[in-house]
Amino acid sequence: MKTFYDVLNISEDASIEEINQAYNSLKTQYRAYLSDPFNSAKAEEKIKKLDLAHQVLGNVERKVAYDK
Repeated sequence: MKTFYDVLNISEDASIEEINQAYNSLKTQYRAYLSDPFNSAKAEEKIKKLDLAHQVLGNVERKVAYDK
């Protein structure tokens, strides 16, 4: 199973700034695929995973709890 770190393609010691930067970069990348009828379903699923990973890792308290 992929971890949230894998979803965002970052290391486990990434800072909040690095997490936000990776999230924004990947979300922008996958948004471009939403208009493509062949890739839109995959892009939507990937964006949902990115959003969830960012919700957890982008919050210091949630990140600490997740890391335990």
